Amino acid sequence: MGPEHRSALFYSPVAHGRLTEKGLNALIDSFSSSVPAQQQIRSIYSNTSYIYPSDLGGLSPEYWEAMRLETDGVPGLGACGARWVAKMLSEQGGPTLPVFSYLFARPTTTPPLSDGVTVPHASEVPYVFGNTSGLPQGADRPLALIMSEYWSSFAISGVPGGGTTSLQPWPR
Repeated sequence: MGPEHRSALFYSPVAHGRLTEKGLNALIDSFSSSVPAQQQIRSIYSNTSYIYPSDLGGLSPEYWEAMRLETDGVPGLGACGARWVAKMLSEQGGPTLPVFSYLFARPTTTPPLSDGVTVPHASEVPYVFGNTSGLPQGADRPLALIMSEYWSSFAISGVPGGGTTSLQPWPR
């Protein structure tokens, strides 16, 4: 299981990356009416305590904080739904049910979303299936071949990289 990094970018009420501190505060306030909870949210997502890209792609720092907050919040599951579900499955299944997760964070380099910063929802699909024809020359094609090999081995053996000697073991 795995989310795309910054996948809420195009599904957000935050307009085109020009979010201000006032707008970010309003968004945080909408998550909770509790002042301590609001302070905790601000602390967790602050650009002083969370690693954001060095190149913000012309988007405001508040926008990046809002995107992280929105992509981590999953109704009914709380913060960071993919990690929460993976942890729950791992705890319930123990060693007999291995759980693997990933985070696809390769910025889009093809039109129409070729800003080199964003990673839209489902942008990993060509990489997963090794569909290199639509990918630009360079590092994207080898990445797609490696990713498709991991996914293929997972489909066959239940373990990413399982049964192959050419891939590094995938951590649980």
